[in-house]
Amino acid sequence: MATALGMEACRKNYRTRFVTCYGLVNELVEARQERLLQRLIQKYVRYDLLILDELGYIPFSKEGSELLFQVLAERHEKGSVIITTNLGFADWTQVFGDPTMTAALLDRLTHRAYIINCSWESYRLKQSLKSKGGARNGLQGGDKGKTMLPRRKITDPIPGLKGTSGNPHESPS
Repeated sequence: MATALGMEACRKNYRTRFVTCYGLVNELVEARQERLLQRLIQKYVRYDLLILDELGYIPFSKEGSELLFQVLAERHEKGSVIITTNLGFADWTQVFGDPTMTAALLDRLTHRAYIINCSWESYRLKQSLKSKGGARNGLQGGDKGKTMLPRRKITDPIPGLKGTSGNPHESPS
């Protein structure tokens, strides 16, 4: 779905970048070492749409988390962001390490945004089951719960923020 949205954005002449979260973090770390970090961050700020794929598959170092936060904070209200992940918001602290930074990041990302919670079976798993004989080979279940974060509605609690629905702009009950 993120790829399709990115392709449509390109067709409509929006500057779009698709990158894995880990790939972006590696690029940021290398740019810092080469003293080119600000130039790279500004490059990512200029995209109309930034698609970050696979958040949470690989945890970041403290430096990587801080650099990714910096990019997303700079982009706040300047361009759209889609993030794909299998993690709920409550689990993002495991990826970023710092609960305060995670809460601040989620506050920015969820401001005037939509959440699309995809609960269907994984296309890749379905294909694998079909071609390999499925459950006969011990494959069961599915890749459910992939969450994308373009502009979205908040549905999961956000660690460190007040309110019961996870909405950082809601008063606690």
